[in-house]
This record gives sequence, C-alpha cells and structure tokens, in this order.
Amino acid sequence: MFNKLMSILQIGAFLAGTSHAVVGASPDRSKCGNRVLRAYLQNNRKAWAVNPNADEVEGVRSFPNLSSLPITVHGVGHHTAARHAG
Repeated sequence: MFNKLMSILQIGAFLAGTSHAVVGASPDRSKCGNRVLRAYLQNNRKAWAVNPNADEVEGVRSFPNLSSLPITVHGVGHHTAARHAG
C-alpha cells in the first residue's frame, strides 16, 4: 500500500510541473509521442516537442535534442521506438 501511495504522489509531482519535454514527439498522430504532446496541449500545459527529424509537431516548434530547449523543463517523457533508445 505504501509503495502504491508513493507512486501516486510521484506521478502527481511530475504532472504538477510547469513544463515538460516530449522526446519522440511525432507529426504522425497515430504515434505515442504525438498523443502525449496533444494531451499536454489539450490540457493547457506547456510542452516542448523534441524530434531531430521534425521542424514542428502539432503547431509546436520541435527541437533536435533536450540541450537545445530554451528553458530547463520540469519533466521529460521519452516516447521513441525501442530500436532508437540507447
């Protein structure tokens, strides 16, 4: 029970952050990275798209990597295919 409560609190703290980066944000609406980015945007959350192969995703400028973001984000979600993880 304690571990479940801690997980819920950690998720809440993550989501309470002011800005998040979505690594693997894709212009393809069927991909997970696109759905996650849209979820942030639809809930009026600040989200940054990170994809070196896209200039823009869902109307949001895309950055090639985390270090190129103009701010430090609160959280990062990594949504790429396993073959790209390294």
